[in-house]
Amino acid sequence: MPHSVQIHHSAPSILRRGLWLSMFALLAVMWGLVLVFSGMYRDRLLASSTRELEQLNSVVTQHTLALLKSVETDLRVVDLWLQAHTGADPLTDPTFLALLAELRRLSGDLIDLRLLSSDGTVHPGAEVAGSALVNVSDRDYFKAQLGHGERRLYIGSPVVRRTTGTWGIPISWRLENERAGLKMVVAVVELDRLIKPHEQWRLKEWGGLLLVRADGRLLSRAPMDPAMLGKDVSGSPNFPRFHTAERGHFESDGRFSDGVRRIVSFEHLPDKSLFVVATRGFDEALEPYFATRRLVFTVAGVLSVLALAFAGFMHRIQRSLFKAQHHIQRLAMEDELTGVMNRRAFFLQAGREFARVSRAKGRLSLLMMDIDHFKQINDRHGHAVGDEVLAALPALWAQALRRGDLLGRLGGEEFGVLLPDTGPEGAAEIAERLRALSARSRPSSRVAALEVTISIGVASSTPADADWQAILARADAALYRAKATGRNRVEV
Repeated sequence: MPHSVQIHHSAPSILRRGLWLSMFALLAVMWGLVLVFSGMYRDRLLASSTRELEQLNSVVTQHTLALLKSVETDLRVVDLWLQAHTGADPLTDPTFLALLAELRRLSGDLIDLRLLSSDGTVHPGAEVAGSALVNVSDRDYFKAQLGHGERRLYIGSPVVRRTTGTWGIPISWRLENERAGLKMVVAVVELDRLIKPHEQWRLKEWGGLLLVRADGRLLSRAPMDPAMLGKDVSGSPNFPRFHTAERGHFESDGRFSDGVRRIVSFEHLPDKSLFVVATRGFDEALEPYFATRRLVFTVAGVLSVLALAFAGFMHRIQRSLFKAQHHIQRLAMEDELTGVMNRRAFFLQAGREFARVSRAKGRLSLLMMDIDHFKQINDRHGHAVGDEVLAALPALWAQALRRGDLLGRLGGEEFGVLLPDTGPEGAAEIAERLRALSARSRPSSRVAALEVTISIGVASSTPADADWQAILARADAALYRAKATGRNRVEV
């Protein structure tokens, strides 16, 4: 089918794609910023939570060091008293027993001092005098002091005390000189009193404070769990990390404990063979981040939906505007009655085709066609029939024209056909087909016997033509000859 009106649609298509690309780019930037700032907020909050945990760990470490210093002082005081009072019996001497009681009172009943015989018998103070003696020769803190090497504090595993039935951490010290079969002195730290401040300090709900011996023995735990006291945790995958530095922190997934993910801070007290460990729940620490992220993601999601809805709305408006623009262009370029190019559009396309074939050294032909005795058709049968003829003939001619041929209505009953890349012989052949096709047609349904013929003038381009108007003039002259010599004919 020949071209009638050529209207370019690439610009609207580019604009529509540009609208969606711009919207998606904007959303990508927005979500990128959301993710970046969300990650930055998470990292800052995690760093802040870790610093807070490390500060707590430092507080517990200082408290533990102060406690151990106090225990060591009490043990040395007892040892020095025994060295200074060689004539006194420490098991019965009221002054010595009063000293033990005063040291316990000064510690706030946190530290209880006991003397041990070389066979492991525990000798209680005056407040439990008369109670049955117990033997602790099977305890690790007793066995650790049986040698004759350097004297040092030994922190034993937590035990249920055989004298009181309460949990305690025994810390033993070998006497300078044995007295009346007495081998060592033991300070028992009451666990319930030790854990009480730890319970107050720990970061609830999933936070904890622990004292762990260097060999992996758990000495203390807040919150209190008797089943965990004395347990060997050296097999935990996290335990080796405690030996990598004097202090540090890491994240634990909790797979080998209760399944709760935690931040862990630790400090190593090498001279005490002890680790102080503070933990807090990972999700608990990041709860402000999770809450903020939910809010930000919700807002970003709503904005994304609104943005896409707005883009869809603009897309529909854009389509409506482009359709209206397309319709206006067609009105400006297309003959309303016949649907082919109007005079302005035809002349514009003719100029372009002439420039193209001139550059390519090609040929261009033009047919000027006029409906014979059209005024008589209008006068005899009315303008409605005339309009029906005008509308029917271009549709009929399309059957004989090629896809690249251009058909236009130049005014009234006059039409033009531009034949690109066509010489005089080919143009004359096409013109004859159009003439014959028109003569055989019955273009009006209102007047069945109506016969319509056309006259055609043919002209082709020559190297001497400066523009296509020269071809138009020759084709118009040929049309005039066709009409003057009897109509219903082709003149070249």
